[in-house]
Amino acid sequence: MYPEEITLLDATFIYLSEATASPSRKPSTSLSSAQVDAIASILERWPSSQLFPVVDLSRLVVGFCPDVFSSQPELRDKLTESLFKAVEWSASWTPPLAKVRETNTLLLLRTLANVFGDVGKTDVDWLRRILETLAQAPYKVLNKTQRVALATVLFK
Repeated sequence: MYPEEITLLDATFIYLSEATASPSRKPSTSLSSAQVDAIASILERWPSSQLFPVVDLSRLVVGFCPDVFSSQPELRDKLTESLFKAVEWSASWTPPLAKVRETNTLLLLRTLANVFGDVGKTDVDWLRRILETLAQAPYKVLNKTQRVALATVLFK
């Protein structure tokens, strides 16, 4: 990681620590677009075998700071495109999937479930694009946990 990214991720972890410590109290700071942009940049550069913690961080960021994600369409688009690229969504779905891909796909679906939980603030065109992208994966290739996460996305 670049030094600036380390600083931005450190601030992201501080934010998440505060956000999860007391759900009724807002953190003293908010997430910036630079922090989310740093996560997206890492997702685009790192090999898939190293992305588990970054994909999971995306899930937490979306879950605990939906305003940054929903109020900035260009940032939302960049992060979701980076996530789909990171989990190799457009690659072949020939079973059995590698364990790394299974895990990263599960976390992507859980991230989207967090986004779709705040669907009232999300634009319909973006939702349609995401659903069309999700339809590319053959349901029969997904494992049970991934199917539950996908169902959660669709239910929300």
